[in-house]
Amino acid sequence: MREIPFALLVLIGLAVCGVVVLLPRGNGLLPLQLALATWGTLILPGAVIVRLLGWPLSPAAALPACAAWSITALAPGFVLMLLTDGGLGVAVLWLLAVIAVGLVVGRGKPVEMDLRLSPELILFVGGVGVFTVLLWLGSWNNVGDAVEHIARMRKITELDPPRSLDELGLLPPETGLHPGYAFPLWHATGAVTVWISGLEETTLFRFWPTVLFPFVAMAVYRAGRVMFGSSAAGVATVIAYLGAFAFPASGVGYLNQLSYPGYISIFLFWPLVVERTFTYLQEGRREALWTIAAASFTVSAIHPSYAPFMILLIGAFLVVRLLLMRERTELRRIGVSFAALTVPFLLFLVWLFPAADSSASTISRAGPHFSSLVNMNGDLVSMKSEWLTRGGPIVIAALLCVPIAAAATRTRAAAFIAGASLTVILILIVPYLFTPFAHVMSISQGRRFIFYFPFAFALTGGALVLARFRWFAVAGALALGTVLHLVGRGDFSYTLKHPGPGWVAWLAAGTTLVVLGLGVAGKVNVLYRGDSWALGIVLAFVLPVAVAGIYGMKIDRPEPDMINPSLVAAVNENVTRDEVVLSPPKTAYRLTAQAPVYVVAVAGGHGGDTKVNKSYARRLDAQTFFFDPSPDPVKEQRILERWDVDWVLVRKDLAYPSSFMEQYSPVYEDKLFALYPVDPATIARIDAQQSGSAPN
Repeated sequence: MREIPFALLVLIGLAVCGVVVLLPRGNGLLPLQLALATWGTLILPGAVIVRLLGWPLSPAAALPACAAWSITALAPGFVLMLLTDGGLGVAVLWLLAVIAVGLVVGRGKPVEMDLRLSPELILFVGGVGVFTVLLWLGSWNNVGDAVEHIARMRKITELDPPRSLDELGLLPPETGLHPGYAFPLWHATGAVTVWISGLEETTLFRFWPTVLFPFVAMAVYRAGRVMFGSSAAGVATVIAYLGAFAFPASGVGYLNQLSYPGYISIFLFWPLVVERTFTYLQEGRREALWTIAAASFTVSAIHPSYAPFMILLIGAFLVVRLLLMRERTELRRIGVSFAALTVPFLLFLVWLFPAADSSASTISRAGPHFSSLVNMNGDLVSMKSEWLTRGGPIVIAALLCVPIAAAATRTRAAAFIAGASLTVILILIVPYLFTPFAHVMSISQGRRFIFYFPFAFALTGGALVLARFRWFAVAGALALGTVLHLVGRGDFSYTLKHPGPGWVAWLAAGTTLVVLGLGVAGKVNVLYRGDSWALGIVLAFVLPVAVAGIYGMKIDRPEPDMINPSLVAAVNENVTRDEVVLSPPKTAYRLTAQAPVYVVAVAGGHGGDTKVNKSYARRLDAQTFFFDPSPDPVKEQRILERWDVDWVLVRKDLAYPSSFMEQYSPVYEDKLFALYPVDPATIARIDAQQSGSAPN
């Protein structure tokens, strides 16, 4: 144990962030600026809070907790920013105030940290370093949902200033809040990072996962470490995590999308909740309990639909542990952890419910793109069992390891693995369970419950049981991993084109239920042992998948066709913050990520689908205006009036009502685009600006 001068480190961190703010843009230090700004945003404010609650000895436990508390601390500053119309600087000043108060209350006391190195920890640190380089090289271009998140972040950074939550969406403010991002706290976190680093929003969003991954790795490592009781098991859990979620899908997989609020909830805050829950069970630390609550609030704010997933699984852990071990102190602590996880979500739900209740997404409106994923039988619906095995060899092996890991029935790890696994499997594939689940969550959100399956913990737990066979188990894992990889590498497309063997999910559920029954009867209780051998087993099994995934990884992927800078400059110069642009939905969607404007409609289901915003009608009218084969000036004028359109942006390489637009004069035009003012008040304002006089 070493005493660390906490206050001095925080002050040095603040000074470094100050230097980053002063650095000019385009100085060639992008990775360093991004790292320092992110770590300053996610560590310093939370660190002073964690220190007051009780600093964990392990840095791998402390830093993810700091991230949860930093985002929680930002929430009041974000609200204050909106209430005062003071801009993003208000939120930054609030965080500085949090740090200052925390340092004063802490009175400069040092903290103790366990900085001892072991071979397993060296392997962990080296592996994290290598994988961050892979994330940078294989960085995901900003497509799909990324555009919406960048657009919301840009509203926070570039509106002068944002005045309400309604103004932070893609559609005009009167269309209400997006139920999933009603309180865009993760986007505000990104906006603060942009403010500190000086990076452009699209650049930050693309490369952000590189510096977010160390937080994820530490949370997963600590979860495995505290669950199974050894650093080797912690490293094995990280390797299994990468095998399940990264290597099979183009080398870096889902972890390349840590910028998304949903994926940071899944891959950082869920392992943090697991780790702090097990720490609280072992040590009864108040910091662990409060950090669970902070993580719950963070997830509730940045992606509300994922908080119930965590609550369900910790509840399942409580039930299974009650069946297997009726030790009062432990059950009481699990119950308290469950309450700490549940109460912040319920409090947030009270505020969120009006927006969530306006959602128009239902099972009947799930769309044809889910047809390959679900079984429909009258009013009943369920995910296909192949959905659970689509992730390739590691996922299949983890499912098969669930009953093996659950055989250590006297351990907390077995209760968690069995409870969480059964809950996910049965809810997803049993129609009588998934149907009400989907009515509440929607099919789109409900299908993502699979991400909360404890793949890495099950594989590590199974390896700890099989470790008694030593070299035989390692050799068998390498051979089996190679064979499974050659037979089926996984299917990561939006639809199920090459599904895995669905019977594996049913087998895992059935055998786990049998093992639990035997455990309750006291007939089975194996031991976890051979930590180093378990690490070797997991490493051997993941190796074929990792080699193939990294070898096939795509690097230097170019950004998709973007709107040219000249048009963006024209939009920023001419379109005011309250005006609305009509453009083809795909063009409009891309525009929102490059300029803080409101549009009539965006592509797909982006921007939210609620009764208030009438997104389907908006998209239909936009398609009609631009692509109707039989133009009608009266109909086109009604569309402009229906949605209070101020500007029309046309793409000349696509269809548009050219004869109708001849009555207007563009303020910007190039070979591809033309930007027209169409509202009389807007036209008068532009004419007045061009003539140098104010409109009457």
